[in-house]
Amino acid sequence: MLYQSGGNFTSIIATTALILFCSLKTPVKQLNQEIDNNITQSGSEDFNLFFKKFNADAAFQISRVKFPFKVIELPDTEEEKALVHIVPMQKWKQINLLPGGTILMEKHWVNKTTVKVQLMVEDTGVLVFHYFKCLNGKWWLDHAEDASD
Repeated sequence: MLYQSGGNFTSIIATTALILFCSLKTPVKQLNQEIDNNITQSGSEDFNLFFKKFNADAAFQISRVKFPFKVIELPDTEEEKALVHIVPMQKWKQINLLPGGTILMEKHWVNKTTVKVQLMVEDTGVLVFHYFKCLNGKWWLDHAEDASD
C-alpha cells in the first residue's frame, strides 16, 4: 500500500508530490475572478474552476481541505480492515491533482455534491481517490482513499 501506518506521512506527501510537476498556465488572479463571478451567478462554485485554482494556489488549497484530513488505506482483501491515517494541517504539503507524464487523472461525479478524482501512476500500482464535497456552495477536499498495490 502507498500509505503506511506509523504516523509518518512522507509516502503520502511524496506520492502526491509527483503530481506537482504539472503546472497551470492560467494566472491565479484570473482564476480568483472566474470563481468569484461564477459564485455570484449560480450560488455555488463551478467544480472545474475550483479545481484549477485548488491545484494552482497553495493558500487557497489549504483553506479548502477539511482538517484533520483523513486518508483511508483500503485493504487488499476483504479479511483485512481499512487503516485510517490522519494528516493535520501542519503536515499538509500542496498537491497538484492534474495529469501529466505518467500520472493519469479521471473525474467522476458521484452525485451533485460529490466528485471523486482518481489518480493513477502508470506501471506503478499507485491508485488514489480524492473526494471533493460541495458544502454551502463551496467545494472542499474531504478525504482520500488509497487503493495502491
